[in-house]
Amino acid sequence: MALGIEKHVSNGVTTLKLTGDLDTATAGQLESTVKEIIAGERPGIVFDMGGISYVSSFGLRVIVYTSKAMRAHGDRFAMHSIQQDVMEILNISGLNRLLKVVETQDDAIALID
Repeated sequence: MALGIEKHVSNGVTTLKLTGDLDTATAGQLESTVKEIIAGERPGIVFDMGGISYVSSFGLRVIVYTSKAMRAHGDRFAMHSIQQDVMEILNISGLNRLLKVVETQDDAIALID
């Protein structure tokens, strides 16, 4: 399944509403989008994961890359609305303890502002 990326910018925070699968075929697309955002003045990134039903190891790599890259920008990265199957992958991999994972868009923005 293709990856959909819907981009919304408000007050220096870019929300990427993601849909589909984040896998080998689509991870590069998300990584390119993230790199464009990081090149901005005061980047902040929120992943709306509500439409993501599957994440492969390549998808996890992009999530980790984003988190690490954003540490240089005041740790302005969070994710929300993660489906149960994807959350299970984050729990098994231990990434749930390293990433800012919250329930809602408002919670995500509050964490990174």
